[in-house]
Amino acid sequence: MKRRIDKLAGALKSRGVDAAVILQNVDLYYFTGSMQQGFLVVFSDGSYRYFVRKSYERAIKESPLKVEFGRSLSILGDVLSDVSSIGLEMDVLPSSYLLRFMDMFPHARFVDVSMDIRWIRSVKEVSEIEKQRKAAEIGMEVLRKAREIIKPGITEYDVHIQLKCHALRLGNFPIIRNRAFGAEIDFGETLSGESGAVDSYGNFPLNGRGWGPYYPRGSSGKVIQEGEPVIFDYLTGWEGYLSDQTDTVLLNVKDRRVVDAYGLSIEMLEEFKSIAREGVHVAEIYNHFVEWAKKEGYGKEFMGVPFVGHGVGLEVDELPVLTDRMDATLREGNVIAFEPKFIFPGIGAVGVERTFVIGKEGAEPLANI
Repeated sequence: MKRRIDKLAGALKSRGVDAAVILQNVDLYYFTGSMQQGFLVVFSDGSYRYFVRKSYERAIKESPLKVEFGRSLSILGDVLSDVSSIGLEMDVLPSSYLLRFMDMFPHARFVDVSMDIRWIRSVKEVSEIEKQRKAAEIGMEVLRKAREIIKPGITEYDVHIQLKCHALRLGNFPIIRNRAFGAEIDFGETLSGESGAVDSYGNFPLNGRGWGPYYPRGSSGKVIQEGEPVIFDYLTGWEGYLSDQTDTVLLNVKDRRVVDAYGLSIEMLEEFKSIAREGVHVAEIYNHFVEWAKKEGYGKEFMGVPFVGHGVGLEVDELPVLTDRMDATLREGNVIAFEPKFIFPGIGAVGVERTFVIGKEGAEPLANI
């Protein structure tokens, strides 16, 4: 944990920020090893103060750091009395917290350090990768189970329920954590036929009908029919760390464009292994696959969102994102979910997704493809 704190302290120092206050659950867990109610103060010189209100006793047992009891944020008035700039997780911090900090420190400069934290977290340690490897193994078992039970006459939601129970029996971590505002997500979804092409609010390639306007994405009560493509996209986890995987079953689909698109997604998955390596710009990877899809005549059907993959770890929407809208290169230890998918309006969706760890020479799948 201290090594992680030192990395954040280095980022603060390079940006001229005196201290950062960490409040979000996942960030607290990453830097302290505990997710109890409290806050971590990291100073640019590498020192820290870790305060917990509830449960103080659990935090002492769970965290290797020195833990202090802190009833409320008001104690920061003394802890940060000498600082002139304070870093906050402004991508997730409620406005009410920011306003409170501004009242407490009227002369301080406030800086968004959320991207610094997310980039630190994007390079996984060996212990993190091993947890994600276990998560991916569970994910592959879920995909295998899906191929067994998907058949004409069963509903999307029946498949979903069976897969969810199967994953839990395998020890699947049951919570899917997102960082993006409003990005609610279930364990995943099975979408058949035209359901796979139903759009909704989520910034995902697949959305689906869902339960209704109160949860307008995911599996529904639609009955799976012969002649349809059925795509199943599921997130699995182990000890808090996630893996993301997708596959497709073609139930005697006759449309050659749909069948060939699925074959193309498998080719892209294989190609990703060699081109996704340390030092390659994320836009280069994105453009490579977009141009490939266009060349094969699938420019309009490919993805439907401006990315082809994303980082995954304690949260599903981690850095880096494989897009031409981000200036970043891959680093050894990044864990990326690559997801070439094709959406055919009125027909359905096909594609695959696997989670890879980036190395110097290429990308290694976390579980057997």
